[in-house]
Amino acid sequence: MWLYLQRKTSYFTVPPKKFLHIAPEPAFEKKFRNLFGKDVYVTADLLGSNVDVQVDVCELQFPDKSFDLILCSHVLEHVANDKKAMKELRRVLTNDGIAIILVPISGNTSLEDASVTDPKERERVFGQRDHVRRYGSDFKNRLVEAGFTVENLTRNDLATALEIDKMGLKPGDSIFICRRD
Repeated sequence: MWLYLQRKTSYFTVPPKKFLHIAPEPAFEKKFRNLFGKDVYVTADLLGSNVDVQVDVCELQFPDKSFDLILCSHVLEHVANDKKAMKELRRVLTNDGIAIILVPISGNTSLEDASVTDPKERERVFGQRDHVRRYGSDFKNRLVEAGFTVENLTRNDLATALEIDKMGLKPGDSIFICRRD
């Protein structure tokens, strides 16, 4: 994700007007806060207490088209109604903005089963105790159904072989660059 922002956008030289970071990772949050400041960079999470706004990604309490950059990394696999969350992310994205969405991908077909609620069974079926689904390579279709135009970038699109090895990027690592359709 950092490589994408650094190599494929101008955000480090021309900052976004408004940047929404859902469930911010502490290391990135600190860097983004220092780069963009509190007037541009907004952190949001349902459960986290150290964010600017405590909010459900399925019911974002921001006006339409509020953010020209949105980062949502490894969140949607935890959200019961991921389709609603995707539509909300699109709703608050400006016409010329991008939403960077990352999820773990395993296999070809996404797997959901609402009857799987036991943490141990979720770990077995979905790969982690707090996941409610396992996404497959068909994840892009869900984003398109939510109204996004999607570009799927792999590790090879962003890094050299040496960088891939050094950073430990996995073959299935993908970044989904989403724009309003």
